[in-house]
Amino acid sequence: MRLRLIVISLTILICSAAAGQIEFSSGSGYRYLKGSGAASLPADWMTSRFNDSEWSEGNAPFRFGDGTGGVVLTDMMNRYSTLYLRSSFNAFSIDRIKTIRFRVNYDDGFVIWVNGARVMARNAPATLSYNALAVANHESGTFETFYLDSTDVPLVEGTNLLCIQAFNVSPSSSDFYFDVAVEASLSLPEVPETLPLNFDHEAGFCEAPFDLAISSGQSGYDVIYTIDGSNPQTSSTAIRSNTAVTLRIDPVISAGRPATPVFIVRASLVTEGYSPSRPVTKSFIFPDKVLTQGHPGGGWPSSPVNGQVIDLGMDPDVVNDSRYSQQMKASLMDIPSISLVTDLADMFGASGGIYVNAYQHGEEWERQCSLELINPDNTIGFRVNAGVRIRGGASRTSDNPKHAFRLFFRKEYGPGKLLYPLFGNEGAAEFDKVDLRTEQNYSWSKDGDTHNTFLRDIFSRDTQRDMGQPYTRGKYYHLYLNGMYWGLFQTEERPDADYAETYFGDGDDDYDVIKVSVESWPYFNEATDGTMASWQELYNRCNRGFASNTDYFALEGKDQNGNPVKNTRVWVDIDNLIDYMLVIFYTGNFDAPVSAFYGNAMANNYFAILNRKNRGEGFVFLAHDSEHSMFVRPYSLSNGINENRVSISNPAMTVSGISNFQPQWLHHRLISNAEYRLRFADRAYKRFAAGGALSPAKCVNRFNARKAEVEMAIIAESARWGDAKTSQPRDKIDDWLPEVNDLVNNFFPARSDIVMSQLRSASLYPSLEPTVVKESGITILEEKVVYTPLTIRLENPNSRGQIYFTTDGSDPRQLGGTVSSNAVQAQNGSTVGVSGSMIFRSRILDGQTWSALKEVRFSAVMEDYSNLRVTELHYHPADLVRSADTVDGKDLEFIELKNAGNGAMNISGITLDTAVYYRIPDGTMLPPKGFWVVASKPEEFYSYYGMSPSGNFSGNLSNAGEYLLITDKSGNRIFAFTFSDDSPWPVEADGDGYSLVSKAADPSGNPDAATYWKHSMNKGGSPFADDPVSTAIERLINGERGELRLWPNPTSGVVVIDADEEISGPMKLRFISVTGATALVLDVEGATLVDLSEHGLAPGVYTVTAWHAGVSYITRLVYIPER
Repeated sequence: MRLRLIVISLTILICSAAAGQIEFSSGSGYRYLKGSGAASLPADWMTSRFNDSEWSEGNAPFRFGDGTGGVVLTDMMNRYSTLYLRSSFNAFSIDRIKTIRFRVNYDDGFVIWVNGARVMARNAPATLSYNALAVANHESGTFETFYLDSTDVPLVEGTNLLCIQAFNVSPSSSDFYFDVAVEASLSLPEVPETLPLNFDHEAGFCEAPFDLAISSGQSGYDVIYTIDGSNPQTSSTAIRSNTAVTLRIDPVISAGRPATPVFIVRASLVTEGYSPSRPVTKSFIFPDKVLTQGHPGGGWPSSPVNGQVIDLGMDPDVVNDSRYSQQMKASLMDIPSISLVTDLADMFGASGGIYVNAYQHGEEWERQCSLELINPDNTIGFRVNAGVRIRGGASRTSDNPKHAFRLFFRKEYGPGKLLYPLFGNEGAAEFDKVDLRTEQNYSWSKDGDTHNTFLRDIFSRDTQRDMGQPYTRGKYYHLYLNGMYWGLFQTEERPDADYAETYFGDGDDDYDVIKVSVESWPYFNEATDGTMASWQELYNRCNRGFASNTDYFALEGKDQNGNPVKNTRVWVDIDNLIDYMLVIFYTGNFDAPVSAFYGNAMANNYFAILNRKNRGEGFVFLAHDSEHSMFVRPYSLSNGINENRVSISNPAMTVSGISNFQPQWLHHRLISNAEYRLRFADRAYKRFAAGGALSPAKCVNRFNARKAEVEMAIIAESARWGDAKTSQPRDKIDDWLPEVNDLVNNFFPARSDIVMSQLRSASLYPSLEPTVVKESGITILEEKVVYTPLTIRLENPNSRGQIYFTTDGSDPRQLGGTVSSNAVQAQNGSTVGVSGSMIFRSRILDGQTWSALKEVRFSAVMEDYSNLRVTELHYHPADLVRSADTVDGKDLEFIELKNAGNGAMNISGITLDTAVYYRIPDGTMLPPKGFWVVASKPEEFYSYYGMSPSGNFSGNLSNAGEYLLITDKSGNRIFAFTFSDDSPWPVEADGDGYSLVSKAADPSGNPDAATYWKHSMNKGGSPFADDPVSTAIERLINGERGELRLWPNPTSGVVVIDADEEISGPMKLRFISVTGATALVLDVEGATLVDLSEHGLAPGVYTVTAWHAGVSYITRLVYIPER
């Protein structure tokens, strides 16, 4: 949305406009409803579907306590805080309306909708309830003017619906006021920016002055240009030439421009009957002049504006320092540069300049600008028109001379997106918005602080990357602001709904994104995209607690036994939460996600993202603005290297409601659950152990990689801002390097052990250390390639406890703490042979205490794919009718691969190709008898099956049959087949709801043959499981059959389970639902009495199967619990 507060008068009109085409005056009539009568108001009240005929009628203003006329709300005080308004206005020739003007007189907040779409708001709360309050006080008395671009207002020709919800700041407030006028006029069409405008020199770094020729490449169009940075479309200083003009490019020229070290030319094409085209901006940077930069004259302020400190010069003490003088130019050209150009008044004007009104927020404080990316080799990365705002929290203070920016790419400025890979191959290639952040806390510019590094924040984000978690990417740049060097900055992705759409899929309107609003103190949570409803639900679950497995596993859409449950949703990505908290704990971040600056009672500096559409994905958490972290010695509110954010005390962390609820409080509530605590310990060990993302060596390497990127550019930053707060300038050698080296030499070597000790004290890490796995006396970390058969040795590093391990990818510990029937007991010094791929997992048990999990993934150097099978293909699912909606059957397509062997298989890089495309991610191991399911639409797959697929293929399968190819990571064929919807292929799989499944659970035939396949026993098939018939009947055909007895049958809960012969050792029973999903797994030995009601089994008919010592067992059970 484009929204701008206008507080200065227009001084020039490029063209005359026609008579007003929208004219809705102040004092107009409305239907209105008081908040006291709106408790049951439907959510669509602001749409045309709603009938407001029973509402009251009256003319604005709506008020009490202030003003005259209109409707006086004499009963408002202490009774209600909101007012709902509905009216309409007419709009004509809407294709020629470019800007809509809203003039609003209000006390204290409002939201405006046009034709059901929210278009603007001021002081509005995150949740728009009938008893909501404005988030800040605002006095009425004058109409404030807001300009909205027509692309952000869904006008229709003729009658348009106008709806408003107005808010008072408090029920006991002594005044309230609202009135609005809406106006628009026709605009001239704009010269298309696709018409050629020619420059004979490209922008970039320049060594000497030169002549620049600008010419129109289109007959009948003139060139109009500026050299003072202003927009030639609207500037009073714009010069219109004929079809060509030659300009002298020399930074010492001060006629018509400030004498900035960057000579800026902005030019457009113009012809009669049209407004000028969008400007093309060229920035010519003269490095020699940058080094002597001072006040450039022109309209640049020479003293504070609105109290905002203005600092423009380079420090000669640094520039001429013998240690740096020969490196100064190189420091300016070592990294790419961004030139940001806007009307100088839009940046520094007292009434409307965003830089000198830095605490102002929102769309109305966004200004048009031009951006250029100039690479060190003098090539141009991009050139684009955009919008710019100030970003940040406490850094907006007026005594900070170096603010940060947020850039917006909208159609009203240019192409609507930045089409450029800002982060190379690491990230996206198009952006709706980007943050241009800089070091603020502990910086030279804001605080004159010796702890300035430009590395703390990005270290946390890079750590999330190295954990394999979502993260925001960053890259360093020099910034030139309206021709003046402005120092070192860093682009950063903004983790909002656009980011989520880019990296997670679905649309941006499918996401809830929760962050902290910094518009008032204390800060409070808000939904920057979507709504707060999901965050409220998560908070409610926190209030109920997670001590029981029922409540804990419900966060993942599972029952109390950890089994997936249909028709649920995942609320939290638990592993992501744990990794996020480990980053907070390791860095000692005392300002995120709960802030010590407000007594550990205020949320701050985090992003939480939830896909509402895909119920199989829970909230993920991203580190943000992590400057208050990583100190060696006590400083600010940090206890230095011993900072403890694991167990927050003095004062303890508190949460009073959804406004300050944050992910650490979620973690805090989860630690009451034993399963969560051990899961936390498992990931802590994985991250802190040698080779892990939080091990000392990995942390130093990560830190040093960013240090290398900035260590030359920091010289230019010190020359620009090193003296901002100190008489003796901060610089690289005396200040930056000592701080950086202090972290490398003293923080990273010791911090991991300190945090692990803190985790043990908080009962988040057990007293037992995990199993040590060695080969030839060398400890194996997480992965090892197997070239030839090898032998591993298992060691117990503790003086107590027993080693247990598995080689099938399962956990040696069962839910609840018992030893798994798959686990093998081993002694200290036991050996295990490894001949190929294997997933080795081990824990140590002492009494009731388990160690964290030790996992090693062995990968054969030449993987044997002979046991890889395609076992299910749902190529033509039936359309699914769900209430009033119909899910297209194509959205439920899936392909299932199975490792039919007895050992693990490295399936990294295996690719499904031709009909659909999908590549299995690197580092993927498939355990023996394990499945990999790739689906068309993960969100629909989860909604139907209660499980998330392993992956998401592009394209769709043909309902008539087609060729499928599966290749290895090198492109070599593993197998291929052509399926068909004609007999003898099972025709039931062609649109009747059944899938194609292999006849045998572990098939050995050719999938290209119809005889390989049958239709599934159940409609929908059985992804992630053998088809019940394939599992049981085929085993009975191919092997010995035993009798399994269950009685009573049907049962209301208690059932006796017995086999027809005495079985030595435990037997694993699987209860398979009619959907083919495994609903319950039980280990039984001999005749066993089981109460199914204690296992959370849903009512229904189940196929009960078992396999023991070469004998298969199968029976049916009807479970009807008592009510």
